[in-house]
Amino acid sequence: MWRDIRLVAWKERLQTMANKEIMIGVVILPVIYGIMFPLTAPMLSPDKNPALPLLLMLVAALISSIETVYAFAGEREANTLPTLLTTRLSDSALVLGKSLFAVTLGAISYISTILIYIISYNLLARPAGSPIFIFQDNLPLLLVYLLMPMAFCLFSTSIGMLISTKIKNTKMGAGLSTLPELPFIGLVAWVIFGNPLNIPLMLSYTIIGGGLAILGIAIFLATIGMFSREKMVLR
Repeated sequence: MWRDIRLVAWKERLQTMANKEIMIGVVILPVIYGIMFPLTAPMLSPDKNPALPLLLMLVAALISSIETVYAFAGEREANTLPTLLTTRLSDSALVLGKSLFAVTLGAISYISTILIYIISYNLLARPAGSPIFIFQDNLPLLLVYLLMPMAFCLFSTSIGMLISTKIKNTKMGAGLSTLPELPFIGLVAWVIFGNPLNIPLMLSYTIIGGGLAILGIAIFLATIGMFSREKMVLR
């Protein structure tokens, strides 16, 4: 099973590397957000800026959504979907293999964003005398910045994968893939900035990250359960 998942993920990597539309987004988004955000909020150090995880979640959502739109809809447009669905690969291997690469791509993008952000902050906005490694006194917050976007990337990929199995083409998917995620970004922002439950910020991050991860896994299971090769070929 794991071997089949890796095989599908490897196929996705080769296919994505040849797709200029996806690769441009993967390269450009981290650069734009990583440089723009320190310039628009130069007085906010990344280790004191509660909006930064939201920024990383947005990057993760955009990149993973772009990738998952092409997961099955792209195969249909390239006329390779019937061949793919007649292989010995199980439904789980197809969905999880494509999802594995999408999650990996999203993770690479938001980690690149935070690295560019930190470099830009140090070069353009860091106060004199402040530490270069801004998380050295708050390593748990660094873990939040790495793990919470990862949870959202998992959630975003699960939604995109479900949509990709149901749509006819990538143009339709491009308009639908990010829409279900926007309310969740708004909800996360409300919980963090409004703090309606009056709980510590770190605990809010933990609850949100755990909830998104659980929801993402549930959607993956639902996608595998509703996977219908016959309907996908005829769609």
